[in-house]
Amino acid sequence: MSRAPAILDELLDELARQKFEQAEIYTKSGRSRRIEIRQDGEEVSFHEEVGWAVRAGGERASFFAAASGKPRLDFPFPEPDGRGLHLPKPVADNSGWLEPSDFAAPLLGEREGLELLRSIRRDLESELAGARLTHARLEDGASESHLASSLGVRAAWRSRVAALRLEAIWHGPAGAGKPGSATATFFGAEREARSLNPRALARRLAARLTVAATGTPPQREEGQVLLAPEVATRVVAGL
Repeated sequence: MSRAPAILDELLDELARQKFEQAEIYTKSGRSRRIEIRQDGEEVSFHEEVGWAVRAGGERASFFAAASGKPRLDFPFPEPDGRGLHLPKPVADNSGWLEPSDFAAPLLGEREGLELLRSIRRDLESELAGARLTHARLEDGASESHLASSLGVRAAWRSRVAALRLEAIWHGPAGAGKPGSATATFFGAEREARSLNPRALARRLAARLTVAATGTPPQREEGQVLLAPEVATRVVAGL
């Protein structure tokens, strides 16, 4: 993770010169790639976002302001008109938490992302004859944030998420419990897009379509599985 921008300390000094008793500045920069497959084609776009916010004041009044772009010294700070400001003081961090390594993984590439969605489409058609993926959207993003206050608080952290939305339709077999077309939607997220499993996602969509059309789940092969206690606990918690 990069170090906090020097402009944060410069802004805190400037706010102190303007007689604000306390001040806190937050910055965030992020990037994301959106990949979509629709019935009328495919689309890929890349976005970068940068913004910051500041709050400052004293016992009697304070202000909050936010803007896009990078922090700047010539920002026109508004007059305090809110409640008094009481910022937290630094505390020792004894959590021992370590940032997962996949936070630093690169975003899914354009070809890689399109192939992931195409695989889900192919697997769905293979899993349930007649089913079609009508819309698939994957948003893979990462961001980095910094916070600094006049009381000595300094913090930095990263966020990462890959969000997936799928929509599908299936014309159930003749004589099904619910005649006509059935539709199903799936929304899920993983921290890293490469963790998404196309086959597993296709099976979940197929199951939802079958239940929506017939009222009964699809027939699957059954068997017994032996799980370690720790794994069983996580499975139950997930359910």
